[in-house]
Order: sequence, then C-alpha cells, then structure tokens
Amino acid sequence: MRKAVDKIVIPKLSEAGFDGKYPHFRRNRENVIDMITFVPCKWGNGFEVGGAVVFPRERPNRQNILRPTKPIDEKLHPEWKAFAERGIDKMCFADTQIRNILSGMGWNNSHAFYYSDVYRQFDPTLCSFVYTAVSEKQAETFVPKHGMKLVQKAEEELPTRIAQEVSRQLDELLSWFQEMKSYDDLKRWAEKKYGTENDWKSKLKRIIHLSNGKI
Repeated sequence: MRKAVDKIVIPKLSEAGFDGKYPHFRRNRENVIDMITFVPCKWGNGFEVGGAVVFPRERPNRQNILRPTKPIDEKLHPEWKAFAERGIDKMCFADTQIRNILSGMGWNNSHAFYYSDVYRQFDPTLCSFVYTAVSEKQAETFVPKHGMKLVQKAEEELPTRIAQEVSRQLDELLSWFQEMKSYDDLKRWAEKKYGTENDWKSKLKRIIHLSNGKI
C-alpha cells in the first residue's frame, strides 16, 4: 500500500508545495499553515487521510490549535507565549481542533481506506449495512458469519485503486485549503458541516475522541 501511495499520492503533495515525509506533510502560506496526515486505523487494515489549517498569527482561541505550543518568532500574537510545550514547526494534524477528513472508500460512515477484504452485512437493529474489514492475517482463519457478503477483495490491484481514489479526493481537499484564508472561514465551514457552534463543538469533541483512538 505504501508503494502505491508513494508513487501516486506523494508527488501530488509535492507539486502542491507540501513538505515532510509520510505520514505528516505541511505547507506554509502567508498567514496559514496547511497540514495533511495519513492516520493508520487502530486495528490496521487501512488508514484515514485528514487535512487541517492553523492560523499562528491569530489569538490563541482562533488558531485552531488543540494542544499548547510555543512561538517560533516574535511576529506571532503575544498571547501565543502562553503556549510552552512544543514549537509550531513540530505541529501536525493531531494538534488541531477542526479537521477535514477525506470520505474514504464509502464503507458506511467510515472514512477509512481499507486495503483488506471487506464484508458487508445487514444489521436489523441499526436498519443499515455494517462493514467488517479483515486483515491478511485474520483472513487465514476468518469464517464469515451468516449474511456476510464479500464486497472488496484484497487483490493485487487494490492498493493502486485506493491510491488513485485518495489522489482524487485530495483535489477536493486542496481546493478546501485555498478557501480557508482565516479562522472565520474555518468556523463558517465547520458550522455549515456540523451545525451551530454548540452543535459542531460537541460533534468535534466526539470526532477527536474517536480519531485519537486510531492514532
């Protein structure tokens, strides 16, 4: 999977001005820092891709920073000096509060790009389909339950198809970065996507909690 990502996806990031190495990439604009991270799923078999923006010259509560950091130059907002744990040059996607996650391969509400066998089964209690990703190691002894249907096979061409889909969705993420010119832009986007301020803050807390379990 990494070979396909390195061949198809990473060159696109380099062309767009991102520096770094897998899994963290960043790009500095005039007053904005763009970040992209590949986040492995907790149990393996796949990964998520997310983007975030940071506004280091804004007030701390408008910088979109989740964890305290320290300043890297004197031009930053004075209140930034209250952050004393890490420098912004070492920040990554996980240090941000509001994030934009790629939609994955469409397995239910999952944002994951699974590069393994995936089974689908209807759950009457949820009145919807649920998906189970089975790793290569698990596949050796895995016995599908009644009603499970194989909807993705971990065949040789799968990593290439996944990398191509990541690349396609990255086009949308790169366009999103260009729209995020200020914290107000980011806040409006979050409220439109998640609801009013109280709604999106509570939803983001749940999203961050779930994401942290996968890092």
